[in-house]
Parts: sequence; C-alpha cells; structure tokens
Amino acid sequence: MSLFPPTAIDLIKKSAYWADRTIRSELHLGYISDENDYTSNFTAEFRRQINTKAMSGVTATSYKINGCMERKTGTDACVILANDTEAKMCLFEAKLPRLSKKKNAWDSLQKSTNESHFSNQIKRQHRYKSFLTIWEMFYCDEDFKKQKSPFLDYTSTCLLHEDAYNYDLSRSDKNKKWSDSELIDLHNHSTIFQIDDLIESICFCTIGHPVKTGKVNSLLSELERTVNVTSINYTENHENAY
Repeated sequence: MSLFPPTAIDLIKKSAYWADRTIRSELHLGYISDENDYTSNFTAEFRRQINTKAMSGVTATSYKINGCMERKTGTDACVILANDTEAKMCLFEAKLPRLSKKKNAWDSLQKSTNESHFSNQIKRQHRYKSFLTIWEMFYCDEDFKKQKSPFLDYTSTCLLHEDAYNYDLSRSDKNKKWSDSELIDLHNHSTIFQIDDLIESICFCTIGHPVKTGKVNSLLSELERTVNVTSINYTENHENAY
C-alpha cells in the first residue's frame, strides 16, 4: 500500500532530489549562511519543484511558524505527505558539519544540562518515533564530488533516527560533544539515504507509519508546530488541482 500513485511518487522524489542538490550548490557558492537558512531554502525549493511540474492532483505548500517544536522534539522541520485519507508526518533535524573548514564544531554542550546538544535532540526525538517518521539530515558545503567519504556526491546525507539513537546509546560519555570522527563512524554504521530515496521509501510505506489525514492538524498542535513545514498533498479529485 502506498500513499500516492507511482507517477506522483516519482515526481515528489525527483523534486526532493533537485531541491536538495540546488541548495547544496548555493551553500557551496556562499549564498546560504547556515543550517537554518539551508533548511528554510530547501523546504521552499521542494515546494517550488513540485508545483512547477504541475501534475494534476499534486500540490505543495510550505510555511514558517513559531519555533516551539524545535525545543520540544529536537528537530528543525516537518514534511507532511498526505492523500485524501492517510498521511505520513515526518520530522528531521539538520546539521551543517563543515568538516573541511572546521574541526569538531557542529555540536555543542547545553548550558542547562552540560550534555551534548545533538544527543539531547536525539533523546527528545525518540518520544515521537512510534507515530512520526524521523531522520537526521547532514548538509554538505563542499562542491559536488569533493566531499569526504562517506558523505554523498550531490546531496545531503540522511540517516534514520533509529540509527542515530542506537549509535548514541553506544557513546561512553554523552556529556561530551560529538566529534567529527563519531559523525563519520555513525555514517559508516548506518543506512545512508539520499533525500529522494528516503522520500520514495516513505511514500511506498516501507518506512514509517501512516496516520489519518484528519489527525494532522491536531498532531501539529500537540507538537506545538515547527519552524519549517512543507505539506505535499495528493487528491483523487483533480477538479481543483493544477
């Protein structure tokens, strides 16, 4: 059972790929300032890529609202994939390691707990794993095919939350910042996805669990909403679609 017909999934996954690849290029060229800027531009470009293809029945919206959800869930953005009856609600946390320019600079210690900020985010994410699909997304500022292994040639690298959570459990000291070597080791012990392959797996329901479409707004309210939301909808009634 899939959320959308194969033709719609193909359009959505390709839109995700070109959105991420486009913003990675802009980051490398200096037009993107930081990970928040990347996330905002990526979610907006994802929307544009879908809507400019003008497939009947497929529409996308994206918007920014308050930042309460980042503090509550340890994530930066929400992607909603919905048909007339079911939806997948996805959260992702974004990081920009800049491994070629900085050393061990992408994580920090939380002043309130003296704990790794990334470890704390992973812990907060884990509360929602039973009904939300969650991944970690690592942006790359290197030019295409110039990045360090195991990062991907043209896009960000995406890891499922569960892989990050299990790796974090193995860390001997969560009161230490994550190092660059731990980040690389995490990738070497995880399944790495391009964003398009991840979105395709979610749409085909091999990853994540659907909820009723009518519950989406109540779940967003419960999560206190998020900074960046991209909502992608497919409807069988095409009269009001492009």
